[in-house]
Amino acid sequence: MYDANRDSAKYLNEKLKSEAPFFGAYLLCGQEEYLKRHYLSLIRQKLIADESAAAFDHIRLRGDAAAAPLSERLEDAMATLAVFSPTKLIEISEPQLKDMKRAELEAFCAALADAAQRQDTAIVMLLGEEELQTADYRAAQGTLFRALADAAQLLVFPLQPRAKLVPWCQRHFAKLGITASAAAAGTLVDTVGRAMDTLDAEIGKLCAYCHAAGRDTVNESDIALVCPRNPEGRAFGMSDAILNRQVDGALTEYALAKRDRADEIQIFGQIMATLLDLYRISQAKAEGLPPAKITALFHYKPARLSVLQRGAANYTKEELQALVRLGMQTDWQLKYTMAPKQMLIERLLCAVGRA
Repeated sequence: MYDANRDSAKYLNEKLKSEAPFFGAYLLCGQEEYLKRHYLSLIRQKLIADESAAAFDHIRLRGDAAAAPLSERLEDAMATLAVFSPTKLIEISEPQLKDMKRAELEAFCAALADAAQRQDTAIVMLLGEEELQTADYRAAQGTLFRALADAAQLLVFPLQPRAKLVPWCQRHFAKLGITASAAAAGTLVDTVGRAMDTLDAEIGKLCAYCHAAGRDTVNESDIALVCPRNPEGRAFGMSDAILNRQVDGALTEYALAKRDRADEIQIFGQIMATLLDLYRISQAKAEGLPPAKITALFHYKPARLSVLQRGAANYTKEELQALVRLGMQTDWQLKYTMAPKQMLIERLLCAVGRA
């Protein structure tokens, strides 16, 4: 099962805290590697009592072209009886899904689906973006994505929003004995980016620097001195430029992303997602829907709705309709023509200023 509106972290937190048996197949995917590893660790702690139990009830599998098909090895593992724990854990890594032939993939998905009926089995598989792409707004339409979503709980962990990362950074500073203001934590996110592994590493560096200097507080000048600037660190630069109708800013963000070899389809996806959000808000406003109704209809959080409403005020409904239409045309051209991607994306960004 896949629910685009589901908060994967909240869903797993509730499942792990529940007294109900934890079983079935869970596929942890998305760009945020830190969270995927974190929840895998929590699942291990819930299901495997100690190291002696792990020898019997924790089975690890990985894709291997030289071994028997992964679907067969998974079925054999599922048939194994749990010894010390009521539920055995089967952990799958590097499944090489893209190398599977259709029949093998169907057998593998059938085995995953079977786990939902077996209270003695929990399957967890971590998937990187190279194995199952999720950042592209069209990802859920893919054949592999749909097949896996039909067979298991497909939980996507995207890069987290700034509003969540700032308090997360403050908590991690505090664990290491350093106080960080919201402004300092926000500067860190804006400087190094939203990847939590990177943030965790930079927090460690900053804490060591502050301790060495005999201080228990980190400030923004420390971040400027110690942390390397990531051009993609200002994670919302493109969206902010579109919301504020700043064409130069949008083109600058695109140039920076290209310099850092960001995938152009993902860049287009971010642009299109912002335009579609603005168009939805504009349509809802034209129909006289109150904010509470818009929040419920499109699953926006109040803070996000407020930002989008301010952005939508910079456009007319007809302008946004024209931009979405041009975006759909651009989407088709990116897929089915040889037109240069840079030209198509820059044309769309320039249209933001003259729609």
